[in-house]
Amino acid sequence: MSIYYDPIRDMNEFKNQLSFPKKLGFLFGAGTSMALGMPGIFRLSESVITKVSETQKNYINQIEEELISEGITKPTVEHILNKIRLIRQITRDMESKSYVNINGNNAKQLDKDICDSIYSVLSEAEESAISNTPEKIYTTERFFSWYNKTSQEYCKEIFTFNYDMIFERSLENLMLPYFDGFVGAFEPFFCPESVEKAIVREDIPLSWTRLWKLHGSLGWFWKNSITSSAGKVVRLGVQSKRDHLNELVIYPSREKYDSSRKQPFVTYFDRLKNYLKEGEGILIISGYSFGDEHINDVIFEGLRKNNRLHIIALFYDNPELISIENEIRQFLNISVYSPKYAIISGKRGEWKINPEAKEHEKDEISSYWDMVHDELIIGDFLKFVDFITGVRKDLASTSGDKL
Repeated sequence: MSIYYDPIRDMNEFKNQLSFPKKLGFLFGAGTSMALGMPGIFRLSESVITKVSETQKNYINQIEEELISEGITKPTVEHILNKIRLIRQITRDMESKSYVNINGNNAKQLDKDICDSIYSVLSEAEESAISNTPEKIYTTERFFSWYNKTSQEYCKEIFTFNYDMIFERSLENLMLPYFDGFVGAFEPFFCPESVEKAIVREDIPLSWTRLWKLHGSLGWFWKNSITSSAGKVVRLGVQSKRDHLNELVIYPSREKYDSSRKQPFVTYFDRLKNYLKEGEGILIISGYSFGDEHINDVIFEGLRKNNRLHIIALFYDNPELISIENEIRQFLNISVYSPKYAIISGKRGEWKINPEAKEHEKDEISSYWDMVHDELIIGDFLKFVDFITGVRKDLASTSGDKL
């Protein structure tokens, strides 16, 4: 027997949930930045590789062959970085030791140059997006303005896998305070104690947004110590000089190659685990296709251990939902929406408007429903913001009013 879900009923219920949550947080993946005009992982990979030297391209080709032999059919720059960092760990960055014909010193330089290329590509893309499509960047400002006006009784927490700094720009444009675990004024350094749950809840004002960048940022750099072998991760503004710093700090996966450099990554993931395990609340996932098993384990553990947690995952495409259906169906406290399907209370069904719906109800669905293709559209971050802020699709393109 076919199962059908009424988008009018379920989206009204979704909005009601957002109106009076005990706790409301967000997890944003690459699809969010793509909606804002940033390159996806495959386009980023192509652009980054064109910027390295011919010798380094040969190294990358060797690594790609190794990855393909391991079953990764289309390696990305993230897969490549993971393998490079494994080589660095095996060789201890030593020129005398090699793996797949790449010695440790070459792997270290290749790591740095790839990260520098990522910085260059994404920085250029970010500036282009801001200049050429300001209405998309304005969407993030509308989101943060809406989020800031929600209940002040809980911490506002955003977890993101994106390296770009569009969220930071938007918050600062609105002059909304946020905290990311870095402290200081000259070269803010990462302070793990400041992210621990008791401090986050009790010492930092509830009105501040907590922004946890799980995979690093274009604003993070590694700074070696002059007096010892230790170092630290520092955060710089987008216009700050970084000539005296060593490497861009990004973590495309959970692979470890230096525990001190992994400190923000580990601390943020502990924060995500605590968020999912503590109390009654909602986590909305947007732009993430559940393609990382490590992250999935954290999410599923939270669902398993906290029956007062409810997760709502928004998918841009239908295949993404179908690919994880078997894992999702065992949990009753997660709802997953794609353009054509939904999994609610462990059962997959198709979207279908109730033919008995009143005309005024049908008139109000343009912020979340495509009447031409009969599809839910809030898997697109831009449309999701229209939905939660009450902007109708037919008015969104002409609205230019500032908040």
